[in-house]
Amino acid sequence: MSKGRGEDPRATNLSLLTGLLYDEAGNLFTPSHATKKGRRYRYYVSRSLIKGRTKDSTGPVRLPAEEIEELVLSQLSPLLQSAPRILDFLQPYSLGMTETQFVAKVAKEYLDSQDKVRNDLRSIVTRVVVRQQKVELQLSKRALLKSFRHAQHVDELTSSTPIAEDTITLEAETRLRRCGGEIRLLLDGTDQCRSRPVPSLVRAVARANDWVERILQGEIPNQRVLSKETGFDERYISRIISLAFLAPDITEAILDGRQSPDLSLGKCAAEIPFEWSQQRELLITDG
Repeated sequence: MSKGRGEDPRATNLSLLTGLLYDEAGNLFTPSHATKKGRRYRYYVSRSLIKGRTKDSTGPVRLPAEEIEELVLSQLSPLLQSAPRILDFLQPYSLGMTETQFVAKVAKEYLDSQDKVRNDLRSIVTRVVVRQQKVELQLSKRALLKSFRHAQHVDELTSSTPIAEDTITLEAETRLRRCGGEIRLLLDGTDQCRSRPVPSLVRAVARANDWVERILQGEIPNQRVLSKETGFDERYISRIISLAFLAPDITEAILDGRQSPDLSLGKCAAEIPFEWSQQRELLITDG
């Protein structure tokens, strides 16, 4: 792989779904990363891409690590934090009042600590399958039992009432989209469909405002001098500096990460109208 990209122990240690993530053709995703301007971006890359066999994959071959991990946690957490849902899964087993209270106690522990959910994920989730329009979580019912029952009681329960189907399947409807110059894995109908700050866009807006302020104060006479001082190409400066004249509400939305998911740096910098009302028509869409 090229410089600044590849598999290494640090990527693996940070990656929650190592060894669990597959596409629907059975290709394993492995941790990878890219470093751009000192910032590290984590991904999961399909073995089909690494081995040059992308034809073997019918879905995405590279997934943003933070997106897929958040999605998996967003599906697992509500289950572990809900005593009624867990008790539904444990219906075949005879639970007394003490056992039921213990389930409620553990569910509250999961509710109080997202770290506990993360720590137990790898023992409960056996496989995560990324399909064309959904992500499928496969959980071990036996592992779930061990999380909500005293360990010594699990074998007693399952010996009298064997687990007919050890796998519990959770499904989440998803879609891959390019948002603001980056790939996003969006979970339909949840907060994950909301935007977040796009680093390249935030940096460009900050630079443009700084450059205009320095020019107005007489610190820098023109863009040619600015180019020599900053090392940026004059064409880049001409393209970016117009971002300083965005409507205040658009600028605020970009800095806060509340812009349309489709708003990229290229779209934002291309021929920005002078009138704020026209900017809003051009740049603000329905995500």
